Amino acid sequence: MLHACRRVGSADAAIDPQSLVVNDFGEFLAEHPTVERVYFNGAKAAGLYRRRAPTAGRLHYERLPSTSPAHAVRPDVKLTAWRAVASIASAAQPGEAGRRHRAAPS
Repeated sequence: MLHACRRVGSADAAIDPQSLVVNDFGEFLAEHPTVERVYFNGAKAAGLYRRRAPTAGRLHYERLPSTSPAHAVRPDVKLTAWRAVASIASAAQPGEAGRRHRAAPS
């Protein structure tokens, strides 16, 4: 999500909001038109993207449970969510870039 920022320590709360430099997602998505999905590692990344990056109507956005050990979600819940993403990613093998994958009903 971020290209650069300043923070003291490892906690997201320690990020200096004045120092945020967001990656150029507009350019990235223009160069990679087959990208269909964007997954976020936790609420902080999803919120930063929503506030600071351009959204594309063609994309499916999904926030996953943070992999941080400080995030109080049972490990099996995290694993289930991330395995679902791995399954979608492994189904989109090279050479199948135009193939459409549907999100599981929520």
